[in-house]
Amino acid sequence: MAGSFEEIVARATSQMFGGSQLSQNEEWVHSIIELGGDVFIAAQKIKRTPKILRPVAQYFIPELGKIKDHHATARRVIIPILKERETQPEKPSDFLQWMSNSALGPEKDKAFIASTLLKLSFDAIRTSAAALTQLLYDLCVMPQYIKPLRDEVQESLAEHGSFTKEALFRLDKLESFMKEITFERLITKDYALSDGLVIPKGTTIGVPTQAVSMDPDVYENPEIFDGFRFVKLNHDCGVENPRLQYASSNLDNMAFGYGRHACPGRFFASCEIKMIMAYLLMHFDFKFPDEQKIRPPSLTFETQYLPDHTATVLLKRRPSPCRVTFTD
Repeated sequence: MAGSFEEIVARATSQMFGGSQLSQNEEWVHSIIELGGDVFIAAQKIKRTPKILRPVAQYFIPELGKIKDHHATARRVIIPILKERETQPEKPSDFLQWMSNSALGPEKDKAFIASTLLKLSFDAIRTSAAALTQLLYDLCVMPQYIKPLRDEVQESLAEHGSFTKEALFRLDKLESFMKEITFERLITKDYALSDGLVIPKGTTIGVPTQAVSMDPDVYENPEIFDGFRFVKLNHDCGVENPRLQYASSNLDNMAFGYGRHACPGRFFASCEIKMIMAYLLMHFDFKFPDEQKIRPPSLTFETQYLPDHTATVLLKRRPSPCRVTFTD
């Protein structure tokens, strides 16, 4: 299931980054999906290699060669698009064009733009696909949430006609259901805290975000799953509280980091996840196979919780009461 979402997110992201020329280019889509796995495997192999041997070991890590191939693919796909756009009187309004327009000095090099877009696309895919997979798994084991979420999507579409920014912002229940927390950092130099404690270079530190989310002083009845918890908290505030949004970055929610290190693409990711989930809710019924009695457990690696890639979800197209459309 996660693999299917990776392709969906890859194509959706590419459509917004560079239009249909990217989203329908099979070579590009394949590269931005595979790059994530190759980078991850290469990094793990390098980390296990003594530093003194790394200059030689790099030639025995095939994933490093694959990463170079992905960059070559990016240049092969992106550079012709940029050259074609130079001849067009009206330029598209997408991320690729924004990069080209704002580039300064050596950044104007088309190969540089191609490699940068490749890395940005890779960053945008894996985490969003994992979040979507986890959301779908949760809905399969808690189907009581499907109808209210579906009703909310339908009401938003009826009011706004299509998924404008305002329409997405009004999906409060879906946003609440999406909210998750995780965070980690690596110390790259000795760091002295205000109380004199020194954290040595190379120490991996983590903020106990799970403990924060389970703290009754922060959230009432944290041990009980409540998909609409943040809708209720917003209602109690009497006004829309930006601290409760899925993409918010504060001490109670560091899923996207915090401060200067907060993910700059978190609002894009939030909108993309909402649109894909809204489409699935309106157009499909879904459930686990009958023999799947429990939610597939997440796979734990270091501090990451990854969805089980082997699980199966059954989808059946449903008559949609309204067509999901999207606008800029």
